[in-house]
Amino acid sequence: MGICKFCGESAGWFKEVHAACADSCREGCEDIVGAVSSTIKDKLQLPAGHPETPDWYAGFASKIWIELKQTVDQLTIEHRVPPDYVRKALRKGWSTGTHDLAVAEPMNPNLWSVITRLDGLMGFTDQDLRSTDGFLAASFSMLLWSVMIHGDPTPFASVQPHPFNLQAGEILLIFLGSVVYSKETVSRSYQGAYGGMSVRLARGMYYHFGGFRGQPIDTSMLKEIDYGGMLVTTRCLYFGGDHTNFRIPYDHVVSSRPQSDGIGLFRSNANARAEVFTVLEASSTGGNPVNARPIFGWFLFNATHFLAQPEVRALYANAKA
Repeated sequence: MGICKFCGESAGWFKEVHAACADSCREGCEDIVGAVSSTIKDKLQLPAGHPETPDWYAGFASKIWIELKQTVDQLTIEHRVPPDYVRKALRKGWSTGTHDLAVAEPMNPNLWSVITRLDGLMGFTDQDLRSTDGFLAASFSMLLWSVMIHGDPTPFASVQPHPFNLQAGEILLIFLGSVVYSKETVSRSYQGAYGGMSVRLARGMYYHFGGFRGQPIDTSMLKEIDYGGMLVTTRCLYFGGDHTNFRIPYDHVVSSRPQSDGIGLFRSNANARAEVFTVLEASSTGGNPVNARPIFGWFLFNATHFLAQPEVRALYANAKA
């Protein structure tokens, strides 16, 4: 007979768990995820005028964790959740809460100081959480904060090597090495019918006077042009591929199109078509690259849309003066 890994009692012939124990564990894990997520979203609000010292951040995080841990311990006991399940639930709750907090508004690095201390109290390192949606969202959100609020993104900018030559005073924000560049193309076909009178010749047979009147039907589609790397700076968007290399200054962009896995732009040229940059990232299963998570599109749209506004460029000019 198998022994149930949740309650430690006999599970019966050819069984490893009781169905009721498995359901209870699942419910407990969901409650732990919800408790951690809601704590991060609702209670990590830094009071105005707080001391900006490591000791203060550590103390604030410790107070939050003491209360949260009581809830987690209670749920663990009540639902008989094994330690490895608890750890996975804590990680998921941390990622969900941090992601939601990060996309609500640009994240102040001081808040991140508390979050990182909280994940340390949970028993995680940055490496444990680096691949989560929450960690990525927080990184993008702090970069937006440095651009939109702080006015100097240099400390948060990417340090990845790239093949582009930047202009004087231009600040690199992020380099994305796997991007598909596509352009919107339009194909035209004609659809219509005979015009004029119809004369009945016999049952089921008619003669049509007049010509065929065709109506043009335009169909748009995206055509992949090249594959390469994309660089986002405070002044321009760069793309470099096997066959195409160019720079798009933000003052040449008339509008941006949100994409879940990238960004679409319309230049100020006459009859300009949409240009779409689709970001790819490594598959979690180790296979071929897959379309990037929606947080990439969220970041690219917010960054390029903000920097394309003339008043924002004026802020950068004044900061350098």
